Amino acid sequence: MIEFIKALNTDFAAVISCIISLITAVTTIVYVVFTYRQVKATQDSVKLMQVEMKQEKQPCMIVSINQVYSGCASATNGRRWMPVEFSIENISDTPALSIFAISHLELQSLYVSVGQKNVNMFSGPLFIPYLKAGVSHNGSLHYENEQIDLMFKDLLASMQKNWKRLETNPYQHSFRGTELVIQVFYKNLNGQWFESKLTREIVWAFDEITKTKTKHNLNEFTFPPREITPEDSFELQMTSPYLSPLQVHMVNREEVDKALSPYKKEWPDIFRAET
Repeated sequence: MIEFIKALNTDFAAVISCIISLITAVTTIVYVVFTYRQVKATQDSVKLMQVEMKQEKQPCMIVSINQVYSGCASATNGRRWMPVEFSIENISDTPALSIFAISHLELQSLYVSVGQKNVNMFSGPLFIPYLKAGVSHNGSLHYENEQIDLMFKDLLASMQKNWKRLETNPYQHSFRGTELVIQVFYKNLNGQWFESKLTREIVWAFDEITKTKTKHNLNEFTFPPREITPEDSFELQMTSPYLSPLQVHMVNREEVDKALSPYKKEWPDIFRAET
């Protein structure tokens, strides 16, 4: 009997010891998991703080379109220029490096028939080696005959759609005019690329000569519906800048290369300066 009790005590002690070991193991696992989660949360908070600090220290470029106009076409070859005058301002407290500015027209009503939506500018990119914090820079990019012709055809197509809309369904939203887009690519001191993209909708073009005269009909001095001739000069009328989206965001190098690739062959010196 005594031997049985001793054996029972020994087995019970072993069970108790096993239970205590199991509880200790479970407690240790729970502690490790909880500690890991705390460490992970702390690391995520640190990473988020680092990202926010980096974003606060990034250059930020604001793009504004000042004027878009064209004089009479050249008497010798009918060549016409349409410069887009704009400004870029670095409103951050850190410099921007390797700044490229390009522009294109986005067709709204004509792109299906011509097989393209974006119409690239005629000129090469504007390149600025750097722009200090709080400094602005004025620049100009331009379009020529082929691009201007597509712009006016697209504006006329949108205007004709709006005339029909007024007759059939005046409550429908109006069809948009051609959009003028300026993209500015730049990088920070760490080599990260950013893009500032401004979009302005073109309503029509004013005839610079006859718009100063008294007219009863607005269409008498706007293109379209008037067809432009080589002797005409004009200035684009665009929607309010307060209605124009400005997008500023980080991009990768591949996106920058893709946007600039149409210009690298004809203007290699610009890109050689950046590399």
